Amino acid sequence: MKRFAVILLALALVLGCVLPASAAKKVIHSDAVNQLFKGWFYVPSTLPDWVDADTVDYDAGYYYNGERRVPDSWEVTLVSGDEWLNGALILTERTNSNGNRQVDLAVDNSKLTKPGHAVFKYVREFSDFIVEAEGELWVLSWDEYPLAEWLDEPVEYNTSVGETAAGAQIVACAAVTHKEEIAKAINAQAGRQVFDTYGEGFMFSNTQDMENGAISSYFTGEQPNGSIGYTFNQGGSYLIPLGMWFMNVESETRYVTVNVLPYYLSGPAGVRPGETVYYSVADTDEEAGRTFTLSLEGEGLSFDAETGEVTAPADAVPGTPYTVIATPSDGGPVASIQGMVDTGLLSGVEIGTIGLEDGFTAPLPSLAQTGLDYWSGCYYSQTEKDVGPNRIVYDVRLVGNDEYAENPENAVEDYDTYVASFKDLKITESKDVEIDGHPARLVVGIGGNGSNYVGFLIYTRSNQGMVARLFSTPQNGTTMDDVEKVTMQDMEKLADAMSYDATKAQILPEDGALTVTAKDGATALTAGKTLAFTASFASPEKLKLLNKKYKPDQVAWSVTDAETGEAPEGITIDAKGVLKADKSVAAVKKVTVTASSPVFMTSASAQVTVIPAVKKISVEPAELFFYVGTEASAEVKAVLDPDTVPPLGVTWTPAKAGIVEITPNEETGTAAFKPLAAGKTTVAVKEPGGKNAKLTVSVVDPVTGLELAVSGKPKPGATVTVKETLQPKTAGNKNVEWTLDVSEDIATVSKGKVKISKDAPAGTVITVTCTAVGAPEPVIATAQITVE
Repeated sequence: MKRFAVILLALALVLGCVLPASAAKKVIHSDAVNQLFKGWFYVPSTLPDWVDADTVDYDAGYYYNGERRVPDSWEVTLVSGDEWLNGALILTERTNSNGNRQVDLAVDNSKLTKPGHAVFKYVREFSDFIVEAEGELWVLSWDEYPLAEWLDEPVEYNTSVGETAAGAQIVACAAVTHKEEIAKAINAQAGRQVFDTYGEGFMFSNTQDMENGAISSYFTGEQPNGSIGYTFNQGGSYLIPLGMWFMNVESETRYVTVNVLPYYLSGPAGVRPGETVYYSVADTDEEAGRTFTLSLEGEGLSFDAETGEVTAPADAVPGTPYTVIATPSDGGPVASIQGMVDTGLLSGVEIGTIGLEDGFTAPLPSLAQTGLDYWSGCYYSQTEKDVGPNRIVYDVRLVGNDEYAENPENAVEDYDTYVASFKDLKITESKDVEIDGHPARLVVGIGGNGSNYVGFLIYTRSNQGMVARLFSTPQNGTTMDDVEKVTMQDMEKLADAMSYDATKAQILPEDGALTVTAKDGATALTAGKTLAFTASFASPEKLKLLNKKYKPDQVAWSVTDAETGEAPEGITIDAKGVLKADKSVAAVKKVTVTASSPVFMTSASAQVTVIPAVKKISVEPAELFFYVGTEASAEVKAVLDPDTVPPLGVTWTPAKAGIVEITPNEETGTAAFKPLAAGKTTVAVKEPGGKNAKLTVSVVDPVTGLELAVSGKPKPGATVTVKETLQPKTAGNKNVEWTLDVSEDIATVSKGKVKISKDAPAGTVITVTCTAVGAPEPVIATAQITVE
C-alpha cells in the first residue's frame, strides 16, 4: 500500500486540474488510471506454504484537485474473458493506519483456481464525478511462474561491531522474483503493470525486535536481488523477524538471531608474498576491562602476537589460507578474520556473484562500500575516491554479439574484436581460459593512454556477451608507480566466480536445429536432371535476435558419396541447394545431401539415390479389371529400358481419386492395387527422369447371369445364331467365349454363329457352351442344336 501511494501522488499531478462538478457528473476516462489498473496479476490458490494471503489489495482512492477522495460507491463488472473469474475482484472498506476511511480493490485468492484471463470494468462514483477504468486479471500457475522464493533458510549469525560496513553488517534472507518471465508469458507491453505497482517487485520486511537505534536497515538493491541488510551500532543479541510481501500478500515470518559482539578484530583479508600486514582489536565497551590474546592458525607464515604482524615469505604459495584469532580475557566468544596469501589488486578481497539476464552469473568483488549500482546499461561499483593512493572501479555489463557464440571459434573471434576496440589499450598479458567448458578471454594491461591499469574478463554465449572490467587509477597526486596493478591473478579470481546457465539464453542450440527436405519428397534423381532441397530451422522466429553479420537463414550445402564420404563424380549441389546429376552418370549412386549452418553450427542431411537416365518405361499388365464387392488385388510392375536401371523413385498417380487404392514399393518398382468403388481411371506411371507410361484400371459390376436364345434352321450347310444375354445390364466386362462339343467336321462357332457342315448327319446333337468371363468366377450357359 505504501508504494501504491507514490503512484497516486503521480496521478495527482496528472489529474489535479479537473473542472468542478456540474449537474451531470463528469465521467473521467484517464489513461493514467487505465494504465494503473492495467494488467492485474495473481496466481491460483495453490500457493507455497510460506505465503499467507486471502486477497491482494489495490487502493481504490482517487486524487481530485490535489485532494485524495474516497468513492461514495463502486462497482466491478466482467467485460470479457473467463466467466469463472467473475467475482474474483471485490471491493473492501477499512480504516487505515491514519484512522481514515479507505476503500481497496482486492483480488479474492480463493476464486483463482486455475490459469485464466478476464477484463473487468471498474467504476468509482464520487459526489461530483465518476472515474472509469478497465483492468485485466491474468491468472498464472505459481508452479510455473512463482512470484518469489526463499533463497536461504535463516541462520544464526555471529558478527562484530566494526568501523567498516564489511565488519558490521549482515545481509538477511533474499527473495527473487520472476517479473520478466511473467511479463513474457502474458505478452505484457513495456511499462505495463505485472504484479507490482512500480519498482522491481521485491519482497522484504525490515521490522526489527530490538532496542531503538541498535541497528539500522538498508535496501541492498541488486546485491542480491531484493535483500535487506542490517548495520549494527552496538553489541548485543538481536532477534530479527524476516518476511516478504507483494502488495499486501505476506509470507510466513522467519527469524534470524544475530549475536553482535561488542569488540572486533580489524585487518586485511590477505597478505602478499614478501609483505607484512597488521591486525588489532577494538572494544566498544571500555568499562569491561577486557584484554585480548592474538594467535595465528596457518602454515608457512610468521606471526608476532604482540604487534599483530603477519608476514608471508617471498616464496609463499598464493592461496595458502590462515586465520587470525582474538581471544578475550573474560571467556567470551573469540573474534577472528580469515585471510589468504594472495597477489594482485584483489588480494584479500571477497569475490561474490550477481545474477544477470540471459543465464549469466557474474563475479562481484566486495570493493564498493555502497553496493552495486545499475547505470547506463552497466552494473557498476567503485571505492571512495579519497581512499588510498588509487581509485578502484569494477563494472560488468552484457553486450550483444555479431555471431552466435556457442561456436567456440566465434567466441574467440568476438574477444579479439572487443579487445581491438580499445585502441589506447596496451596489453601486457592475455590468457584464454574455460568457463563451464567454453572459452573466455582474460586481458590485463595499461589503458587510458597510460593513465590506469586495466583488466578485462570477456565471456560470450549464445548471442550475448558478458564483459567485466577492473580499473586501478592513481589518485591524490600519486603516479602509476605508486598504485597496485591489475594482475592476471585478479582476473582469474573473477573467472573462477563466473558461471552460465545455457537454458536461460535468448537463443538455445535446439532453436538452430535444421531439417532438410527435397521437393515433393523425392528420394531419387535421374542423371541429367536437378532436384531442389530446402533447409528450415526449428525456431525461425529466434533468428531475428541475431545481428546482421550473417544472414540468419544462411546455410552451406554439400553432397558426398553415402558409402565413401567423398565428393561423388558427376554429382554437385549449388549454393541454393539444387542437386544436379550429369548425364554421364552410368551407375546407381547413393549420396548424402547436407545443409550446415555457419551461425548455429548445426546440420541435417537427406539421402538421395542417383540413377542413370531411362530411355523408356512400360507397365505389365497395361490394363486391370476389378469387380465391385470383391477383395481382389493385383500387382503391376514398372519395366525400365535399359533393364540395368533400378526402378527407384517411380510414382503412380491416378487421374481420378477414390476408384482404386495404390500402394507403391519404391525399391521394387511395383505397385499393389485394390478396388474401392465402381469407375474407370488412368494411372500415370512416371520415373524420376520424366519418362512415363499409362495404366487403365476399371472397377466394374460383375456378370451374375447368362441366358442363350437360338434362332435359324439347323440344316446341313446352314448357320444358326445363338444370342447371349448378360445380367445385369451394368456388367462392366461383357466378353464371352464360345465352344462346341463336336469336331470341326460337324460344325464351327464364332461370336455365337454356329455353321453346320454340309456333311453333318441328320439327328446330330450339337451342344453350344457360352462362358461369360466378366465375373470373379466364370458364368456358363449351354444350348443344344439338333441337325435336321
